[in-house]
Amino acid sequence: KEEGRKEHKGRMMSRGGLSLLLVFKLLLASGFFSHKHNSTTAMAPNAHNFAPMPAAEEAAAGQLELLKREEARLSEMLSSVRRQKLSVLRSRPLTIGVVGFGRFGQFISRKFSKYGNVVGTSRSNYTDVA
Repeated sequence: KEEGRKEHKGRMMSRGGLSLLLVFKLLLASGFFSHKHNSTTAMAPNAHNFAPMPAAEEAAAGQLELLKREEARLSEMLSSVRRQKLSVLRSRPLTIGVVGFGRFGQFISRKFSKYGNVVGTSRSNYTDVA
């Protein structure tokens, strides 16, 4: 026999397969898959009708659905506010400050001048370059 395998009803099965079979048999014996209903229960949506859902759980599921809808509505509202904020920010020109107006400061100032107003400061006098 291979390591980790057992023979069950003339077939080789892994230990996991045997455990799954035993769990399934226990569930069948316990009546887990019964389809009996009474007036205080309703079937869970999309639960493959395996087990009835008590009325309290049904109410909780209804509350959960309401909360999910509210969450989706608020998420849409938040994304709308973010789009509006982005359009307002893009409509105003930027003011960019550059500290140090040496070679690199001048390079950065030229590149950033495409996107908004550039204000530079330095310890040395660069008024002829600016």
